[in-house]
Amino acid sequence: MSGDEEDAGTTMSYAAEIAIESGFTDLFVTLTERAWVRDGLAPVEISALFSLVSLAHRDAEAAALLLDMPFLATVEMDDLGMLQDLEQLPPDQLGAALASPSLEGGIGDGDEVAVSALRLAALAPDALSRIERLGWVSDGVSAHESGGVLALHELALDARAVFAAVEARGWLRDGLAIAETRALWTLWAMSGRSYAAADEAATLRILAMPFLDEVSGTDAAALAALDRALSSSRPLFDRILAHPPLASGIADEHAVRVAALDAVVDERPELVDVILDPERTPVETRVVELPLAGAVTLSAVHAGSEPGGTLGIVEEVVRAHEGFMGAAFPASHVAVVVADIGVLGGGGPRGVITVAPGNGEDRRLLAHELAHVYWPFHPPWIAEGAAEFMASRVAELRPLAPCPLADTLGSLDRLAWEDRESSDDIYRGSGCAYSLGRGLFLDLHETLGDEAFRRGFARLYLAMRDESHEAVCAGVERGVCYVRSAFVGDAASASAGLAAPVIDRWYGATEE
Repeated sequence: MSGDEEDAGTTMSYAAEIAIESGFTDLFVTLTERAWVRDGLAPVEISALFSLVSLAHRDAEAAALLLDMPFLATVEMDDLGMLQDLEQLPPDQLGAALASPSLEGGIGDGDEVAVSALRLAALAPDALSRIERLGWVSDGVSAHESGGVLALHELALDARAVFAAVEARGWLRDGLAIAETRALWTLWAMSGRSYAAADEAATLRILAMPFLDEVSGTDAAALAALDRALSSSRPLFDRILAHPPLASGIADEHAVRVAALDAVVDERPELVDVILDPERTPVETRVVELPLAGAVTLSAVHAGSEPGGTLGIVEEVVRAHEGFMGAAFPASHVAVVVADIGVLGGGGPRGVITVAPGNGEDRRLLAHELAHVYWPFHPPWIAEGAAEFMASRVAELRPLAPCPLADTLGSLDRLAWEDRESSDDIYRGSGCAYSLGRGLFLDLHETLGDEAFRRGFARLYLAMRDESHEAVCAGVERGVCYVRSAFVGDAASASAGLAAPVIDRWYGATEE
């Protein structure tokens, strides 16, 4: 029995005990008849079951109504979030909330804002009223606006002074861009419950600084770097804000340097002063217009070295990556920090990557690290394999040593699953995630052809970004489950028939 199966069994036993004690055994029986319970419980479904039991303990009749609503036909991460929002309602208000006109027809997929608003109406009604008076909110919240509205809800509940300060800034009047939404979530993290060092007073101090008069992608990245510094070391955070150029407040001209600190605050904090010093660290910046993402700011930060051709290569690679993926480049600010941080290169979805001195013009290395802006996902053989594959599209294919630990990706996954504390060494330290992961994607590309492969590759990216299959794809085989869904389950039959044996060959036998 796997760990997930043991957790599921424990959860069902606990739920049965609560149902008997609280007198909702009929509801419990109905729950066990749901398809997503009968076919085994993934981690997200275990959490959902706990939430449903908690709600039934308060109001079994309302929980029975919930169980019949469309959003619980299957359980994904967004569905769990809505259940957890409902758990925060006062115990006597669940039934009335479910009868709200905003939920006519029951809660469906995509109703996150409506459910969160019910919670806010009960706990912070004045804040909800102010949010709903915003013109772009009262007109109806679109899918791309929902993340920003949810961030406002969380701020209003957890950090009311920060919420009021954001209102005073005026960002909210004409809608929220992606950078502003990212900034709101970062402000919530810095001021709320996300880590022990979170500090509302420090957040308010930063929010009053000039670089946040308007919020660009660079400003949002600078705020994220400050968040990382605060969570890593309060003395380091204070040292950054006390640095001579920043002591009177961070201005727009400082934002690129502050954003670059994201790369060093954890591993090389001694480089903070170097990067913030214009005499020791030249910075190049350009704004480019991408066909899908629109305006993106590119920066090259040369810590203790002279500028070279880095920025031009970065622009070429970012354009190539967006063109190949057919999906908007995920970051509106990209900074390449050329600095000695002890590794050849690194980076990921936050848009700040590092390369070692002397490698600022290494096209293949830059292409690999920039691909991680699209591909930060777990398991690492997807992230590293996809990044290696994308690097091969813009630079010469480099030879990779065969995996010394496993012949197939399935064997590699099981090794890492059995020794989770050493999983990064098993995946990355061995080189196996790179060689086996790239091998799978190269083979799929050769077998399917460029057009069909790109469709499947984009489906894989979007599904992993949105965590679309968490109720189905879980445990040791989570990664290959997503790959099969993208290249087989959701593909045209001809492509699916070609892709399936390739995936089987590279992954090996799967567990029943």
